[in-house]
Amino acid sequence: MRNSLVTGFVALAVLAAAACTETPTGPGASPGIVKSSVKTTGTDATETDAAKIAAWTKELAGTWQATKAEGTCSCLNLRRDLVAEGGTVTMVLEVGQTEQTFTVTLTMPGEVPRVNYGIWYCWIHDGRPQIDFWPGWIPLEDLMYGDGTGMYFTLSGSSLALWDGGTDFLRYDFGFPEITDCRCGLLELALTRSGD
Repeated sequence: MRNSLVTGFVALAVLAAAACTETPTGPGASPGIVKSSVKTTGTDATETDAAKIAAWTKELAGTWQATKAEGTCSCLNLRRDLVAEGGTVTMVLEVGQTEQTFTVTLTMPGEVPRVNYGIWYCWIHDGRPQIDFWPGWIPLEDLMYGDGTGMYFTLSGSSLALWDGGTDFLRYDFGFPEITDCRCGLLELALTRSGD
């Protein structure tokens, strides 16, 4: 098993869902303020979409504990669940007056905790809810398309699922071999709201 500290702290590696959109997402132009993304691919969102996004944002705020943090290497048909191996993943999503921030902490037995942080927002991509995460160690004015990563999500009461992002979100390579032209490191998280 090898650990890797990637150069880009949260680049969630594959940029999964957001990478192929015709309307790439990005942080707001003003430092410290996240643009409220209320667009669907190719068209402006309806008032109903804007209402959904506002409701999701409010519901997503809080502390989430992973019950599954599974990385998959599709080329080799390998899977690894860090929670099943004794690790913990805690995600805190906060909604402030001027920005929405996240912190993700991964702790594996006997290892130093890894902490990722930045800004986030949710929107609708191809009719499906998505959360975009943008790294906090890059000044907002320097962020470029590709620095952030989008993950689809489902939210049901105190349960949250995130998927189709790269494993760098946890700063852990899952020990998969590096294979050219292979989409290793797909990430699926199942989380439960802390305190529920």
